[in-house]
Amino acid sequence: MSTEQAIRQAKTAIDEYNEQILSFLSGDGKSAVKAAVFVSTYSEIQRVSDECDRSDAMYYYYEEILKNYINGRIIPTIRTNYGSSGDYIVEYDKQWKQFTSYCFVLNKLFNYIDRYYLSQNKDSTNNSLFATARELFRKEIFEREIKKL
Repeated sequence: MSTEQAIRQAKTAIDEYNEQILSFLSGDGKSAVKAAVFVSTYSEIQRVSDECDRSDAMYYYYEEILKNYINGRIIPTIRTNYGSSGDYIVEYDKQWKQFTSYCFVLNKLFNYIDRYYLSQNKDSTNNSLFATARELFRKEIFEREIKKL
């Protein structure tokens, strides 16, 4: 299997896992993600990272997933509360809590990247997964949306 095929396969597995996470966290899912699904998806990330030496591709895909979540779910929701500062702050707080829950679950899946790629690649300018998530929230929501209030 080529490197590009392995990356596509890992992204497909991650997308399926991500959909299950989102369904569960929104209350639409019947149950949490099955352990076997988690292990197989984690293994795909590990394979791309180790065998293909493309941990960077998995890290950047993690960022892409978070940006999609922010732009597709959080921003449209908080924008519905423009005009009422009290409602906006309540919704902002709610979205931050949901985002941190989402990141907590997603970070478990990408833990291999945090533990091996980011910790051993000292020359990298990439942050830990949690710091990346926090920074994206700050840039994409706090800095951009606060100007519109």
